[in-house]
Amino acid sequence: MFKTMRIHYAAVVLAVLMLNTGGKALAEMDDQSKPSGPALTVAVLPFQEDENLAGAGRQTSDLLQVQLGTADGIVLVDRADINKAFAEMELGLSGTVDPSTAARIGSLVGAKVIITGSAFAMGSEATYMAKIIGVETGLTYAEAVNQSVKESVDIAARALGDKVAATLSEKGSTLIAKNMVADDFMEKYTLALKGRELPTVTVNIPEQHMNRTVPDPAAQTEISLALQQLGFPLLDPATAKKDPDITITGEAFSEYAVQNGNLITCKARVEVKAVEKKSGEIIAIDRETALAVDVSESIAGKLAIENATRKLVKRIVPKMVP
Repeated sequence: MFKTMRIHYAAVVLAVLMLNTGGKALAEMDDQSKPSGPALTVAVLPFQEDENLAGAGRQTSDLLQVQLGTADGIVLVDRADINKAFAEMELGLSGTVDPSTAARIGSLVGAKVIITGSAFAMGSEATYMAKIIGVETGLTYAEAVNQSVKESVDIAARALGDKVAATLSEKGSTLIAKNMVADDFMEKYTLALKGRELPTVTVNIPEQHMNRTVPDPAAQTEISLALQQLGFPLLDPATAKKDPDITITGEAFSEYAVQNGNLITCKARVEVKAVEKKSGEIIAIDRETALAVDVSESIAGKLAIENATRKLVKRIVPKMVP
C-alpha cells in the first residue's frame, strides 16, 4: 500500500510540473497557432449548379459559409449584404463571377476576398469546385472535391470547406494588395535616381471625410514620405522661402461605405496634379479610388486614402523623372 501511495504521489507531482511547465508551453504553442495580422473579410457567393444536382450549389455555399464562420482570421460578409450587391449590379444569383466582377462586388460589401463556385455532375461523379478571388489583386485560387453523386452534399461541402480554409490561411496574404508602396518599385527607383540632381517639390493635398476637414491629410503624408525616401528635396508649402521646381496639389476624400459586425468599410478617392512651377506645364494628372476596413471609421477612411495614394505614387514618380 505504501508503494501505491508513493506512485500516486509521484503522479500528482508530475501532473503539477506539467501544469507549471508543459501547460505554459502548450499555451505558447496555442498562441503561435493563432493567425497574426488583420482578419480577412470574405464574401461567400451562391454557387452555380447543373440540373443533375438541383439545390446542391446553394447548399454547398451555405455549408461553406457556416464552416468558414468558425475559422480563425476570417470575417464573413452578411448574406443579406451580398444579395443587395447582386441586386444593385443587376446580376442573377447564379451569374458567373470573374475577377473584375468580384472587385465590384467586393467594393459594395467591403470584402477583400470573394468565394464563388459550382456543383456539377458527369455520369456517376459529382464535382464541387470553389474559386477564391482576391478583390484587390485579381489573383484566383481554385479548390475542388470529387465524389459519387449518391453521396451527401454535406460530405463534399465539409471537405471543400477544409481546403478553402487551408488556402486562405496559407495564401490569404497574396490575395490582398500590399499596404505600402511596392518594395520592388521603391528599390528600382531608389537605385535609378541615386546620384541624380532631383527637383524640389511641395505637396499640398487637403483631405475630407464625410464633409469634415481632416487636419493631417493622409494622401499628402504618403506622397511626401515616398518622395523623401526616393531622395527628392521637399519644401514646406507654408514656409518655403523659394519656389519649388514642382508642385503637387489635389484633393482627397473618404466616406462610410458599409459595416459588417464591428468592421467598418470606407471608400476613398484621391486626385493629384503635378505641375512644373516655372513653365506651368502639367507633368502628371491622375486619380485613384480604393477601400479599406477597420473597427474605426476614421482609421478606415485614412487607410482607404493611403491605399489609393500608394498606387498613384507608382504612376506619378516616373513622369517626374523621365
